[in-house]
Amino acid sequence: MTIIYYYFRFRGISRITFKVNCYDGAAAMSGRFNGVQSIIKQQYKTAVYVHCSAYVLNLVICSSCEISCIRNAMGVIESIYNFMNTPKRQCVLQSEVRNKIPNSKKEKLMKLCATRWVEKHESIRTFIDLQEAIVSSLEMMTEWVDKETSSKATQLLLSLRDTTFNVSLLVIDEIFKHSYVLCKALQRDNIDLIEAMNLAEDLTKEVKRMRQNSDEVFSNIFMTLEEKSKLLNFDIHIPRICKRQTNRYNISTDSAEEYYRISIFTPFLDYFIDQMNTRFIEHQTILKGFQSLFDNDLDKDRNDILELLHFYKESDDLSDSDIVISELKMWKNVLNRIENEQKPKRAIEFLKLCDEDLFPNVYKLLKIVCILPVTTCTSERSFSSLRRLKTYLRSTMTENRLNGLAMLSIHREELITPEEVIEQLIKKNRRLAF
Repeated sequence: MTIIYYYFRFRGISRITFKVNCYDGAAAMSGRFNGVQSIIKQQYKTAVYVHCSAYVLNLVICSSCEISCIRNAMGVIESIYNFMNTPKRQCVLQSEVRNKIPNSKKEKLMKLCATRWVEKHESIRTFIDLQEAIVSSLEMMTEWVDKETSSKATQLLLSLRDTTFNVSLLVIDEIFKHSYVLCKALQRDNIDLIEAMNLAEDLTKEVKRMRQNSDEVFSNIFMTLEEKSKLLNFDIHIPRICKRQTNRYNISTDSAEEYYRISIFTPFLDYFIDQMNTRFIEHQTILKGFQSLFDNDLDKDRNDILELLHFYKESDDLSDSDIVISELKMWKNVLNRIENEQKPKRAIEFLKLCDEDLFPNVYKLLKIVCILPVTTCTSERSFSSLRRLKTYLRSTMTENRLNGLAMLSIHREELITPEEVIEQLIKKNRRLAF
């Protein structure tokens, strides 16, 4: 917290007013008692803490993938990537990709990144696209003289031809195709919290629709599995079922499609929906009162707007609640005159539409909505650049030089001419000792 205050003073900002702060879920930042957001809230009562939405989505997917079959499938994918990540084996894989999948633009597997779920989505998709070539490569490696390589290739080949693994892989891909849209949207720097929550709600509705029509959706997945079984040469079967089972699903059925739908697909959907509803509830609570600024019906949001006005009354110079409510009614009339096709979709568009002189209180509340952060992705993108810049040879450079190199590395579109560099050097003192 001291560093934050020091940074503001260093930038010449003497009067600090915290409205919102956004961090990941680390206890040092988000802790209720000793976290940074708690310390800020002690001094600035209306400073709203927003948990980074990208981290929340990451937690949703991580928690959903804790189902044993899904977790094991992810482990197999990671093991195959590590096994193939040598020049000799990679050369074999590339050769098989050209032979088996000549039109493929991908020739290498992608690592399952632990934090960047956009890349994890793409790595799963790449693995599925190259699976035929991977199987062919492993079959060749089982004949190698090197016993370590041949034995490991045999183990991985058995895993790749396992029915449970292939079902889990297709189920993961089916869900990731839908969450990929939200994951990409949250990386944008111009998205607001309202748009992000609408996309999260759309994703939840789509997964719920899949859950309601699980028979039909999984039937399509199972058809894909049957095609893959012919391509990769494995039989579709269900595990042995006994009378008493404690470590895996023991569903009494003779149908492989029904068994895997009940044991893998349905639990994964249920867990995903539950995590989406649970982890995004804080964001929905933050927007609850502000939602009345965008809805045409004020009566259903009356209690929420009163709570919001009570929260901001002292610090934001808002008028009495009755005056603000009357102002909101007039603002609703303005929105009702706008046709649905022309109605703004984002908070910044509503702010441009609002006349500050006519609706001063609404304007102040809209400004707060516009600055509600969605993610910390933009600021955290500098971490990978700093890792490349601050090497052992540059470990003693000062902060100004590090910032300058980082700006040059990140903003490559900004061209700097030699004349500009010389001009800056001329302004500095001569550094030679003679």
